[in-house]
Amino acid sequence: MVDDVVVSTADLDDETVRHVAAACDRLQARYVAWTEGEVHLGRSSVLVAGLPAGQRRVPPHLMKLCTEQHPGTPLLLLCQEGLVSPTVSLHGGQIVLVGPPFSAARIFGRLAVLQAERDDPEAPSVVTSTDDPSALVWTRERLHADVWVASIGSRGLAGGAPLAPVLANQPEGVTALLPCRPGVAIDEALRLELVDLVGGEAPSPDRLRAARNLAPEVAMIHFDRRSEQWRVVVPQAVHMLWLHSDQRLPALWNLGAALTATGTRTLRAASGDLMVALTGLPEDDADEVIGADHDHLMRRGGHTLLAALERRLQAVPRSMAGVLVEVRA
Repeated sequence: MVDDVVVSTADLDDETVRHVAAACDRLQARYVAWTEGEVHLGRSSVLVAGLPAGQRRVPPHLMKLCTEQHPGTPLLLLCQEGLVSPTVSLHGGQIVLVGPPFSAARIFGRLAVLQAERDDPEAPSVVTSTDDPSALVWTRERLHADVWVASIGSRGLAGGAPLAPVLANQPEGVTALLPCRPGVAIDEALRLELVDLVGGEAPSPDRLRAARNLAPEVAMIHFDRRSEQWRVVVPQAVHMLWLHSDQRLPALWNLGAALTATGTRTLRAASGDLMVALTGLPEDDADEVIGADHDHLMRRGGHTLLAALERRLQAVPRSMAGVLVEVRA
């Protein structure tokens, strides 16, 4: 876990500093202000600093601190100007740049991702999205050098069994498994078999169909690093599956509608792709949760869409599960 968050306050305004301090409280980490001179960075420290408007490079003294003096220390840079993507990672995810606007919740999310990567930096890693059993809504994020992946779930006001997506990161790719309704369990044996079927080297259409037959109430999304491909297996119960990229025509593609008949698809992945899948929501509830502005939110990046979904589910809870996978290579 992260014990200390060392904050270089020189290029951060007072409001942002307060946001960072609030994020540290939520993370249960010690806030350590650093202005100048020597700084002690422990094995479980994270460094937070600002990047002034007009600068396009990581300040040399911060780069030296994290790569030479204290190699491996994660650095979160809060940039005063907008970036090409809301979040950009460098050096294999060790350095993360975040563009405005800033909030305590957003900074907490980025620190939590860095904490997860520091606690478990080696692949393979598996994350099941349910955290607090009393929470109505929960999210989990992982940021890798080439892909950002997040899950979101809600149990709804009625409570009951949550929908718990499973995220599996392995050297060959990232796989997300989503139950389509409460009560659908993805145990270890099933997870291993599904990941092998959809994430194995050059799987045939027969293997994707076998995965669908094996788990007819589980949606599967795999981003393959080796072949730079998307592999998708979608039950008929999944109405909301989109692929968004400004590099594609059209920029927003409703894959859920396109896969109604076959339920499986392999297609080329590209930098900037954002794949979004939501399960458990009746079609009548989709507009209220997703909103008519989902295309605009996707253009701003996966983290912006995730934050909007979390806010809307907090306001009007629904039992649902979702994953967002954004290619950043």
